[in-house]
Amino acid sequence: MKEKSISVTAFRYDPAKDREGHYEEYEVPYFDHMDVIDVLKYIQVNLDPTLAFRYSCEEGKCGLCGLLVNDKAVLACKRVVQPVEKLRIEPLPNFPVLRDLVVDRDAYNDELADLQEAFADRDSSTGPVSREHETQYMEVANCVECGVCNALCPPSQAGVHATTGPAGFLQAVRSGLFAPTPVITSEGGSDLFNCLQCGQCLEICPRDVDVPKLVRAARTNTKSMDVWPEGAQQVTSVLRQSKTLLARRSRQQSNTGAWLRQAGTNITDQVGKAERRLGFFVGCQFGMRSALQKTPIHFAELLLNAGGEFTLLGGSEWCCGHPSYAAGDIDAARELAHHNVEEFTKLDVETLVTACPGCYRFWKYEYPEVLKEEARFRVVHSSELLLSLLRKGAFDIESKSERVIYHDPCELGRLSGIYDPPREVVRAIPGIEVVEAPNNRELSQCCGGGGLVPAANPDLSAAVAEHRVRELVDSGASAAVTACPDCELTLGNALLKLEERQFKVFDIIDILYNAVFDRKSP
Repeated sequence: MKEKSISVTAFRYDPAKDREGHYEEYEVPYFDHMDVIDVLKYIQVNLDPTLAFRYSCEEGKCGLCGLLVNDKAVLACKRVVQPVEKLRIEPLPNFPVLRDLVVDRDAYNDELADLQEAFADRDSSTGPVSREHETQYMEVANCVECGVCNALCPPSQAGVHATTGPAGFLQAVRSGLFAPTPVITSEGGSDLFNCLQCGQCLEICPRDVDVPKLVRAARTNTKSMDVWPEGAQQVTSVLRQSKTLLARRSRQQSNTGAWLRQAGTNITDQVGKAERRLGFFVGCQFGMRSALQKTPIHFAELLLNAGGEFTLLGGSEWCCGHPSYAAGDIDAARELAHHNVEEFTKLDVETLVTACPGCYRFWKYEYPEVLKEEARFRVVHSSELLLSLLRKGAFDIESKSERVIYHDPCELGRLSGIYDPPREVVRAIPGIEVVEAPNNRELSQCCGGGGLVPAANPDLSAAVAEHRVRELVDSGASAAVTACPDCELTLGNALLKLEERQFKVFDIIDILYNAVFDRKSP
């Protein structure tokens, strides 16, 4: 019986003799429960004693063995190897390479020390942690500061905590949560709103430290301290006063029904219809931004074309509450959620559909937490419902010749696990070729539109968006499709700034609508 083996391609670099790095290949025999450290040890002992790598505890506690394995940052001692697997092993990105797989961590350690000093509460940092925050304290303490998460952190790539990444954000979290009385500087308050809440750090964290959740908790704990950036304070103020994300500050109350002014009577007639099993929740971005209002109209037209019945809240729809939740303003999120839940309950809705991933995530996962009750409705994303209708043959589709690249929204893909339905909707259109971005699915790069960062730090949001746009444009596709209004808007603005006028971004709803109704692409 032939022995199982692992094919390894390892990065090599010796500054004493190499101008640049190169790769060498090895064949390593496999054994059960083998990890990457075992692979490297075998190479060093049996094949090449000059191979340099770093490790210590081999239990995931010291954080020294961070590496890039098959383009994913990992702790080598925690990355289990599969039989007959091919491994490409490289040093962690964003660190200077000293030799082979060993990186220089001095700048990383120095920045962490500076942040700890900047955000320290000298009077009470050694005091007891409140019982309310004990669990969060233990989770922060679980971070071993390995630097693995820095490999993909979008703010880090845009220059915020360029060396430390999410571990840097945790210093502001410590400052805002764990003193007996919250003590945080205005600089630390702004730092809490430099986190996009995109979840890329959690996706690759070997210790499962939920930085986005901890940042939200610190935002909640500091919301009354007047240390938030002005943009974040304005957003929460508008939501409390006007009940929608995009209302003018002078308005006492608004709603997300503005899109209905452009809709036909076949759609407006659905407002307030009772005993319809399906409720369509539109949301602030689709409902109030004129550039995006075509999409909910297209979705409603598709539902009607398929013979489906649904109901709308129209003028009685408020913001879902997700932006307030992301800001840490839980009381405001609860008020918004309660209103919308009661309105749909009056209409005897059983299933709720929304095209906005932020709304989807709030209705499905966050509102039960905020209202402390079981969800009253089954919640689906528009891509799931459209795919179901496509599989039933509900649409006659015209062929469209186009090569598009799909961009995974963070809140739909990585944070909610919906990857395939949007892709399958687009692939169901004859003639459409869907290509993948270099970073896709769970490792998809954020568009820059999350976590209230566009309001709190628009320059950071724009820098992250430009980074992602360059990846999409370089793919050779003629357009990008996504399933999120924030992504469409943020990436579209970046394209305008970069003067990439031929490349477009649009929603999967719009591309299906054009194929069903034989229209040109947006």
